Amino acid sequence: MSLNENYAIKYNPYRWYPYLFVFILLFQTYVPSFKLNILLQVFVFLGLLIHQGWKIPKSLILSNQFLLLIFFVGFIGSILHLPNPKDILKDVFHFIKPITGISLGYLIFRKIKEELLIYKWIIKAGVVLSVAHIFTLIFFTDYDSVHTLRGLTKDGFFEIFAFGILVFFNNWHPNTALFSKRMKYFFMLLLVTSMILYFSRTMMVGFGILLLTQFGYTKWQKKNRNYLFFIVGLIGLFYAFLYSIKIDRNQPGLEAFLYKVKIAPAELLETKINRENHTELWDHWRGYEAKRAISLMNEHPSSYLFGVGYGSLVNLKFFAPLSDDKKGMKHISELHNGFIYLLYKTGLIGLLMYLIFLIKLYWEINRKKLTINEVLISAIGLFYLFSTLTITGLYNGKDSISILLSAFLFLKSEKN
Repeated sequence: MSLNENYAIKYNPYRWYPYLFVFILLFQTYVPSFKLNILLQVFVFLGLLIHQGWKIPKSLILSNQFLLLIFFVGFIGSILHLPNPKDILKDVFHFIKPITGISLGYLIFRKIKEELLIYKWIIKAGVVLSVAHIFTLIFFTDYDSVHTLRGLTKDGFFEIFAFGILVFFNNWHPNTALFSKRMKYFFMLLLVTSMILYFSRTMMVGFGILLLTQFGYTKWQKKNRNYLFFIVGLIGLFYAFLYSIKIDRNQPGLEAFLYKVKIAPAELLETKINRENHTELWDHWRGYEAKRAISLMNEHPSSYLFGVGYGSLVNLKFFAPLSDDKKGMKHISELHNGFIYLLYKTGLIGLLMYLIFLIKLYWEINRKKLTINEVLISAIGLFYLFSTLTITGLYNGKDSISILLSAFLFLKSEKN
């Protein structure tokens, strides 16, 4: 065998794909510009298509089918209401982002191919993100408040699932070790430290969802109802405790975090808000956004079917300090409540497609022959059902879980 022939066998043209995956995650987390992130992901996706001979797997199209339907429904509302073309383009990028994220991730993991190698790289990526987070907090952040600590990265949802794979993988594959024990515990320490330092309410719920799914408590079974009532009872007692004590919203540290936890339900659901009372307004901002969107839809009842479309803006009725502009913003495009956001942009049709997509993900836990892959897909589906209520879920501009989901969808298609 000649040297060239030997090199051709050993050389893997896709060996740099895992590093590309980690780079995209770091860019997504630490570059605040949504435009740069979506342009990078579109550019990488097109580059991967070229590198792989313009071949789009049928399983990838099937994985994205409901998101593609939602994407096209948004144009119907735009045709009916004729908004500003500039605003249309911004919304198009927001609604194409989860499709792009799942697609480019799918093409990356399709070439990494080996299941164990995919899980290893997900964990490695999570560890890199945790190290970057801890490093950022140590050298680039002041420690005067929880808000300051959360200022640069907001949330680390990817790290939750990397931690879940690291801890629970051996439950499913007892004779297979992804890393040595020493390395495993070191990675666990880094991930746990980083996750705690996010001080994120949504991450707390996400971690709880992962644990409940892992131990089978989210299966659609009668016996799990008792566990559900028990958990609801514990949450009720916790909130009873929070409402029984006085917590100052202006205090730094843990007290500020507990205040955020305390007001979380009212922040989402309360709509009777005095706009002139700034404390009340900001504590219930998500509810105020949703109220304004529904009010505008009521002016055009037909919008409940197809939505108001891409480019449609929500009139806040005052200039809110939501941008660098000293005057503030009176019209906004995005909402925190993703269900209202989808209803506003794509109507009941788009909202229904989104719910079907997430419920299909969740339902993986009810398979008779379960693997860790189905558990993780189901946990992501449940996580998105919750996070859509608080931070727009799959359509959050900073979301990176869609790329992670693509790995599990690829492994599922390979199994099938």
